[in-house]
Amino acid sequence: MNIKALIVVNPGDGISSKYIGNILKDESLYSDYLISDKGGKWQRAEIDTIILDIKENSLMRYYDGETIKNSVINHLKKLGKVDYAFVVFSGHGYMNEKGETFFGLKDESVISDIEIRNLLPNKTTLIMDCCRRIESYTLLAEKSASFSLDEEIVVANARDKFEEALSCARNSVVTMYSCAPGESSSATPQGGLYSTKLISCACKAHRPLDVIDVHNQAEAIVSSISIKEYKNKQNPRISCLRSGPYFPFAVS
Repeated sequence: MNIKALIVVNPGDGISSKYIGNILKDESLYSDYLISDKGGKWQRAEIDTIILDIKENSLMRYYDGETIKNSVINHLKKLGKVDYAFVVFSGHGYMNEKGETFFGLKDESVISDIEIRNLLPNKTTLIMDCCRRIESYTLLAEKSASFSLDEEIVVANARDKFEEALSCARNSVVTMYSCAPGESSSATPQGGLYSTKLISCACKAHRPLDVIDVHNQAEAIVSSISIKEYKNKQNPRISCLRSGPYFPFAVS
């Protein structure tokens, strides 16, 4: 089966949005999980990353926002031919009054969730770990947290199980948002709060989980601790078909 992942991470340019370096850890958080047995045993060559780090990436330093957006769009277009895509946008964002969520790229350049979905194949999991306050680049809060992917969980025939579940899943673009409209998203030293809880729940699962299962588990945790520990209301949301089968997230 032809599957492909794209992970886009933008910690902020320090001008239009605050620079939060810990967001960069979402790249390895997702990449390491996908290549694990639990994540479906993806190959490294099946995972593309775009790291929009103003401090390290020459693409961010020397190219304007429009050029960077075109680069992101070209990567998304390449996904249109695959059987299944797993796409992550992690960083800063906002929402307009029409309900569109926008992900910040550089300066005033942004890409909306609608633009992204229109370029994706029929079977896609899209995760947008960014703020969704109305018409502004709200800042991600940072707080200490503990999470590790060091313990490798072995799953026999993990890739076969992953592909079998994929083949049974209904065609759709499932979109997972780290917060509800009008809210902002928190970050931890390990990456985005929602992203780290998604992967943590998946790794701890003793049964197969689809994208709905893992989102619901992460949502319950994030909603519970966001006010208590982060002083920030954050209630993750998901957009999906009313019934499955849905795409696999954790195999067992």
